[in-house]
Amino acid sequence: MLANRVRTITDGQVELDPAAMDGPVAGAVVDGRAFYHAIDERSLGPALRWAGAQRADRLTVIGDPAAAGHLARRASLLTTPIDVWEAEGVAVTPATPEPARTPPALPEQHLAYRAVIAEAGARPIDDHGMLIAEVAGLEVARVVDANEVPARPDGAARARLDVGVGQADRELQQYIHGHLDDDTNLRRAIAAVVRNRNPAAAAHPLSRLARQRWLRSVLLDDPSPIGTGGLTPVVPLRPRDTLLGTEPAAAAGDGVIVICSVGVDLDLLPEAADYRDRENPDAELVVVVPERDRPMIEGSALQAVPALRVTSIELPWEPPAPDPHG
Repeated sequence: MLANRVRTITDGQVELDPAAMDGPVAGAVVDGRAFYHAIDERSLGPALRWAGAQRADRLTVIGDPAAAGHLARRASLLTTPIDVWEAEGVAVTPATPEPARTPPALPEQHLAYRAVIAEAGARPIDDHGMLIAEVAGLEVARVVDANEVPARPDGAARARLDVGVGQADRELQQYIHGHLDDDTNLRRAIAAVVRNRNPAAAAHPLSRLARQRWLRSVLLDDPSPIGTGGLTPVVPLRPRDTLLGTEPAAAAGDGVIVICSVGVDLDLLPEAADYRDRENPDAELVVVVPERDRPMIEGSALQAVPALRVTSIELPWEPPAPDPHG
């Protein structure tokens, strides 16, 4: 399929040898030109890194109709020239950049839970149209539509607070503690996370989850380590389907967009540029990562984002280094 698409794109001037496509990546390089098959809209970073490793002079990314327009938008935000094509079957056409998606509004019936969450000691977060409660960046509860609960007399929809870290824990908590009121149940979960998600606690699974959001939480409390003023959380670009993903966490301030990331995220910089384009195209972009991750970002082929600053802060899950003069 890739060979046929490349033949169409190049008017038959490039023929791919099937042996050239052996390996884990759906791509090939011919005469310095790289062709990469994108599996989704977060494939631009991996494509750039792969093309750089192949020492390709030019990159062409081919995506299906669901992803190609978003890939084209992301490519337009980078200084590295990238051709993006949309493919459906053997038909291939240049992709037209699509505008960033507008995040869905929080349902009205969820908004009353903001006060419940804040008063219990958690941070209410708009998680792409779903209100969640975060403690040190970790989701401990979410507001969901209570379809099985009768509507109110005025006909408005009902909602409920599901407490727990992840779907399995929410179901377990509902089974064991479903008799408790929302405030009591939420405070129990918050206390458990606070107890196990701090640098003084012993190693615990709760300290390993959603660390990019943990970094963001630290900066929401005090943005001074990165030299900026007050920050507010930014709605994710897309719904989140796992606590174990690498997708970064974003925040916005006066003239700045902050992106927090931990570990290997090959699409980090295209993702960061996409956040800035949606929120404030004129803002400075600050990417915050652990110190150990900085060389991978600063020295990578992805370093193609204008007005970008990469920095590090003290990691909230690591105990502070001992004072050598103490």
